[in-house]
Amino acid sequence: MDSNFEKIAPDTETREGLYSATRSDPGNWTSGIVGIGRLVGSMRGISAPTMAHWLGSADLVTPQIMQRIDHATFMAISRAYYWRALNADAVGVGIDRMLFDFGFNAGVSRAAKQFQQIVGVPDSQIDGDIGAATLRALDTVRLEAIAGFVARGWAVQLQQDLGVSPDGALGPLTLSAVNKQAMWRRLMIYALASRQELAYRSFRGFMENGDGWLNRLNWRVKASLSDLDALALA
Repeated sequence: MDSNFEKIAPDTETREGLYSATRSDPGNWTSGIVGIGRLVGSMRGISAPTMAHWLGSADLVTPQIMQRIDHATFMAISRAYYWRALNADAVGVGIDRMLFDFGFNAGVSRAAKQFQQIVGVPDSQIDGDIGAATLRALDTVRLEAIAGFVARGWAVQLQQDLGVSPDGALGPLTLSAVNKQAMWRRLMIYALASRQELAYRSFRGFMENGDGWLNRLNWRVKASLSDLDALALA
């Protein structure tokens, strides 16, 4: 059952543009490589290579096909290739949105591998597949391990949420507050935010697109925290 998909996916859709056919964007080419294949564009964040995979052949993808990607098609593709690929139902509220929206924006494999690293999957077993072994790691990961991935700026926000001194150091007092207030999912959201910000800053296009990427990250974090708050009130 895709419990939160119908709520989360449309929010991601609103963050994506409509039809675009920029020559310099590899996602607008059927091959996924600039200058190779055909320039057909992207729509609602669905790239040309993704649409080729969906239809079964790059030969079937045309600008007209891309322009006709509607909400229903977006939902079907994002459910099959992003939500389920990230096992978003299994990771639970808050984490699901963080993984799904980042995976849609920056790649499923990257999102999954970051998550596996945070929950303590051994480096040799990090494969981008959030399966049974990764979920077992999620169930047993220690707060201290998650905290080790939280960057200082995000740590301050967590401490403000918890009502403890916002010094940016996630020591025993902060982690005790996390434990007492059952806030481990909140801690995980900030750990994911830290890794996702680091990834954005490493991308070649950061100088040009970084403000937009970081704005999206801030939105993603706020929306994920709101999901947690709504669950607590339910």
